[in-house]
Amino acid sequence: VDGNRCYCAIPGDVFCYDKLDGERKWSTDTGGMSCIALDENHLYATSGDSVIAMDKRDGGITVRYLMGEDGLNIQYNRNSIAVSDQYLCLPTWGEQPGYYNGLMAFNKETGELLWVKRYVGMQGFTPTIANGLVYCVLRDWRLKKSYLVAYEIGTGDSLWCDSSADYVFQPIVAQHTLFVSTLHGVKAFSNAPSVGIDRKNSLPQPDPFKLSQNHPNPFNPNTTIRYELPDDCHVSLKIYNMLGREVATLLDDHQKAGFYQVRWDASRCASGLYFYCLKAESRNNEPLQEIKKMLLLR
Repeated sequence: VDGNRCYCAIPGDVFCYDKLDGERKWSTDTGGMSCIALDENHLYATSGDSVIAMDKRDGGITVRYLMGEDGLNIQYNRNSIAVSDQYLCLPTWGEQPGYYNGLMAFNKETGELLWVKRYVGMQGFTPTIANGLVYCVLRDWRLKKSYLVAYEIGTGDSLWCDSSADYVFQPIVAQHTLFVSTLHGVKAFSNAPSVGIDRKNSLPQPDPFKLSQNHPNPFNPNTTIRYELPDDCHVSLKIYNMLGREVATLLDDHQKAGFYQVRWDASRCASGLYFYCLKAESRNNEPLQEIKKMLLLR
């Protein structure tokens, strides 16, 4: 509800009604799920691979925030969008092969996709933006474990993570206090990263050394390669043609354990089959290697 109007959404459409007499003022076909958010002038909704901003007066689409080639699909978001004066933040739930669950943030003024977080086996509830931070609950339904996380909204830098309770749903910030519901009640924190949070708690790191299939595939001319590192180690990621000749070195550096992605621009390469090879070292210094195929079609 906003002023004398009421807004609602169903999968594929957003509606605006007069709050007093129920008269429909406008409706807009979004092609997305039923998640919306409001600010002073706009209503925000998901639409396939983007978030759209609609004029609250007539439902006209004024801005479209594209997610980019990121392996995430806003189409499957089942939670709402967090809105501040400058930012948008929302979770995504992947329901098709090749899509990841994640959290992403946009600059509302420029339309720029600022950052993306990916989670393996976890899904995010509706986030909350407050005091330059974004708070979100992530839950691993298989392991029945939850994480309350805080990121710098402008950069995506991780500030802290707490897994001491069975957190669910959207965090709320009021009177300098962060309130989070759990399966057994409500937990409150001082709205400061250093208070009430066990900094030793962190999101689980990947267990296996894993190289994922590039996305999209086939591609032209850009594609994204994702991989997981169980330990801090030196990593190299190289591209080879069908003759086994190296055509590109995408990475040759030391990295911390975690989830990563690298984008390859093959605009200078000919159509055909290519191989990408990820090399690293295990905990006991044994070499690790994985190779996958990809197809460039022009």
